[in-house]
Amino acid sequence: PGADWPIGREALDPWLGPACELLEIPAEFPDAELAPDLRRVTFHFSPPVRFGDKYHDYCERSQNLRVFLNSALVGLAPDEGPDGPRIRSAEVVSGPAGSEESRRWSVEADTFVLCLGGIENSRLLLWANEQAGGSLVPNPDQIGRYWMEHFDGLVAEAVVSRNLVNQTGAEMESPAWRSQGSELYFAMSEEFQRREGVLNATFLFLEQAYAGTKQLVADIMCVAPPIGRRLMGLLERDLVCGARVQAMWEQAPDYDNRVALGTTTDPLGLPEVELHWRVTETDRRTIETLTLGLAGRFAEADLGRMRPNDWIVRPERPMMLGSTPAHYHHMGGTRMSASPADGVVDSDLKVHGLGNLYVGGSSVFPSGGYVNPTLTIVQLALRLADHLAVQG
Repeated sequence: PGADWPIGREALDPWLGPACELLEIPAEFPDAELAPDLRRVTFHFSPPVRFGDKYHDYCERSQNLRVFLNSALVGLAPDEGPDGPRIRSAEVVSGPAGSEESRRWSVEADTFVLCLGGIENSRLLLWANEQAGGSLVPNPDQIGRYWMEHFDGLVAEAVVSRNLVNQTGAEMESPAWRSQGSELYFAMSEEFQRREGVLNATFLFLEQAYAGTKQLVADIMCVAPPIGRRLMGLLERDLVCGARVQAMWEQAPDYDNRVALGTTTDPLGLPEVELHWRVTETDRRTIETLTLGLAGRFAEADLGRMRPNDWIVRPERPMMLGSTPAHYHHMGGTRMSASPADGVVDSDLKVHGLGNLYVGGSSVFPSGGYVNPTLTIVQLALRLADHLAVQG
């Protein structure tokens, strides 16, 4: 519930190639079905591209851009236009806050686009709405709501075949987890997720040391001697290897997970952020169900054997997340929706009820999926740029 986008993938597909070109990654993401409900999925990682470095000279030469560094947007001034409410100007502070070099100034424009990040977009809109007496948007209670992250944690150990073979018998990349940058990623099918009523996750297999693998095979031998003996023979011939299984999974959109304004202020005079974030039962059930499903499909297809971690099979144990419980993938807060009752921006990323204010970034995501959000952010940015160009 609450995870629907008002646009489909086809609305972003025209900007996939250009976005991949900007990020310097291939524009193809081939998946392979290994067994019923089991897919190998493809991740591409940017070199990485540092936009400040890549576009510095372009920005400096452009006659159509003005770039202000060491500056912060601190307010939006609304106005009543001929077609309804709009933003008249934006207030900016440049230089060190509170110093003699600091100065405040404002800029007027026909169109404004907020691209401040997955928390700051919500904070600035909340602050602007408070400054406007709570009347900036039709449903201000939606601002900051449904904030999401990606969970991250080790979920299992595994002994897997070095030659993963798909259903057609074609050999796949192997050994695929021996060199950095060529790890294997797996996911369960959409049909499996729908049947089980869970969200999405990806599983990364990371090779572990021989000693750990040998111990894992010995443990398997205790509960399934024939399988353990076979795996030990394969291990000695370097035909299988051990892996730690790391998952990154989707969080359910939750109205109570939100960005809010705190009671203390920062050096610029803006309220600091309060982040209200909790784990739901769906978040827990998603990773338990998908991990056990993955283990079952691996065994059925004889691709290897997995031992889920204790907290996966014992619901009374707390979730054992990684050293950082989330992935720095801030999403939601200014979510895209068909109606002002359900979100903050429309399908063109324009704030509901305001004629000239748009929002860019992953804060507009109604749901998070399991993948890094940058590619979708860039696709949405290119789509918005083309939309604004057509609008004139």
